[in-house]
Amino acid sequence: MHHPLEGMLLLSFIVLVLPGQWLTLEKTGQPGWACCVPFYNLYALCLATGKPGWWTLLLLLPGVNLVLLVLRLHALSRAFGYGAGMTALQLLLPWVAYPVLGFGPATYRRPSDW
Repeated sequence: MHHPLEGMLLLSFIVLVLPGQWLTLEKTGQPGWACCVPFYNLYALCLATGKPGWWTLLLLLPGVNLVLLVLRLHALSRAFGYGAGMTALQLLLPWVAYPVLGFGPATYRRPSDW
């Protein structure tokens, strides 16, 4: 038997995170549908944050993935003009952070333009 909270979390992911991440990727010049494809979504976010594509493979290694996840999320925050607070929000409450990035007024700046 599943707990009702599990269903609510899944629903919040589908309703809030997916559209927010879709629009966030589109703002970066990546295809929005990439957020729906496992592993390709990691690759698209690496490219959007100026990280090499081979980081996608490193994101599959336990331990290493946690460090690279934080670095990549922080790079995404910086690309939209935010700081460590948005990085923490992405880690702890992605159903809030991705809609802010995707639907919000923040514009994307390529990592080379920082």
